[in-house]
Amino acid sequence: MGILLLMTKERLWINFKLIAVDLDGTLLNSHSKISQKNLSAIGKLKESGIYFVPCTGRTLSEIPVQLKDNPNITYIIHSNGSVVFNTKTKERILNTLSKELAKNIFEIISDYKAHITIRYNCYCYVEEDLLDENVISYYNIFYGHVDVVKNYAFMVKDFNAWKFTLDDIEVVYIFFHNEEERQDAIRRLSKYSELLVVSIADFNIEIINVSAGKGNAIISLAKMLNIDKKETAGLGDSGNDLPVMKVVGIPIAVSNGTAELKSVCKEIICSNDEDAIDYIYNNFVKLKKHGIITVLLIYYFLLLNFL
Repeated sequence: MGILLLMTKERLWINFKLIAVDLDGTLLNSHSKISQKNLSAIGKLKESGIYFVPCTGRTLSEIPVQLKDNPNITYIIHSNGSVVFNTKTKERILNTLSKELAKNIFEIISDYKAHITIRYNCYCYVEEDLLDENVISYYNIFYGHVDVVKNYAFMVKDFNAWKFTLDDIEVVYIFFHNEEERQDAIRRLSKYSELLVVSIADFNIEIINVSAGKGNAIISLAKMLNIDKKETAGLGDSGNDLPVMKVVGIPIAVSNGTAELKSVCKEIICSNDEDAIDYIYNNFVKLKKHGIITVLLIYYFLLLNFL
């Protein structure tokens, strides 16, 4: 009975009103699909008074319709925190890259063998040649990105000139031919205090406004909803989820997550192929509801033994 009490109390500390969840490698399985168990668990979280907030590097048009049109989801943080989108009112809170700042980025990157994807005004734009297998191999573009581009992106014919005309860019997403050039680009970009440079894969960087970022977006949203930082949770798998894990009260990693991410998390759960949101609901939220009753019953029987 004592062991049961300790096990129950161990989980009772987990209490949150908002959970920010990464998509690729976390909510989505290895086939980039959302399981029915996870969709059902999202509804159960809402019934429990918990905001489920997709928090992704993708832009809005790249997010599965089961999330965008889900009645149990009110807010979506996309483009690595550059945009907080209200699914009910369609309001967008922006922290984007100005035309002048983007110009500085593009001029630096032009010195390297690099391939650029731009997320702008809720859509993804790439050069026409991205789907060429030789291009994919040369720039070390991982197939998860290629798959997103195939399904959602617009191919731009005169991409190099067109990109300099844009204002309020959400994310500049870059793949490099070699690691040395990537590191040099990061060094040069770091001189701009207005920029935040993150990475989710080898040979890759993502550039956003420093006031954006998943972590800042989560804290801003929590304040707007009058939710204490201690009552926020985050679930992710990779480097671009680190800003979330460093600011939320309860950082959680899936078991397929990187070692770096796991090192800052309080909880490690199942993999993204094992219905992570269903796991969260059953092991944290549902357990807490039943756990309180269990603890009271245990104390009651213990008290009886002393009478």
